[in-house]
Amino acid sequence: MRLTALFFLVATAAVTLLAFAPGKGSAQSGSVVVPIKQCGTFTGPTWQFPGTSLTSNKYGAYVIRYSCVKAEKWARKFGAMTVPNKKMGASNHVKGPAGFTCLANPDARGHAFAGSCKKGSVGTTVGFGWGSGH
Repeated sequence: MRLTALFFLVATAAVTLLAFAPGKGSAQSGSVVVPIKQCGTFTGPTWQFPGTSLTSNKYGAYVIRYSCVKAEKWARKFGAMTVPNKKMGASNHVKGPAGFTCLANPDARGHAFAGSCKKGSVGTTVGFGWGSGH
């Protein structure tokens, strides 16, 4: 079960990276490099991994030109939030920091336990993502 949760966090990070990165799935295109920083593991509201009985209160986050402290603060807020579309794998628009576009995925109980927020354009993108850190 731990590998499933870890895979989900890595997959969420990869999808967000592709959304932030210029070009076709590239983290670098010409002279534009997307500077991703992995933040530490932290605790937040308890989540249940979709389709399983796996639960935890551990989260992980990564940032692009953004503060890990702020990303963790928002991840805790999102983890307590119930999203409208609770279907496994559904992306929900959620209200995040001013000027950011945020999408969140529900856990088995409908809480926003994984997702990403971004603003800016290629070369100036600022953002963060969060997910299970179990």
